[in-house]
Amino acid sequence: MKFYILPQRLDKRLFVGTNVVFFFIVNQLKIWPYLWLGQFSPENLLTSLVLAPAVPVGVWIGWRINRILPMELFYKICYGLLFVVGVKLIWDGLMHGG
Repeated sequence: MKFYILPQRLDKRLFVGTNVVFFFIVNQLKIWPYLWLGQFSPENLLTSLVLAPAVPVGVWIGWRINRILPMELFYKICYGLLFVVGVKLIWDGLMHGG
């Protein structure tokens, strides 16, 4: 998703909003397979419940950062984080793949 949408240089609010909607839909589609596979245990549901109060805090922090961050810096951070995640995935694949 990021490789497709980053080069379009959307306004940062539109970029974040598009990512939120996309991943909301993807995560909703995963609910039924996760239920079928028995992935919802009492332990992970309790963890979700305990972490739920952090969601509004994270949204507020993200909203504030998005408002004050210049667009160029926003995109540099996005590309930097995408690079770090790519390196981590390659590392994991080399170390644990097979």
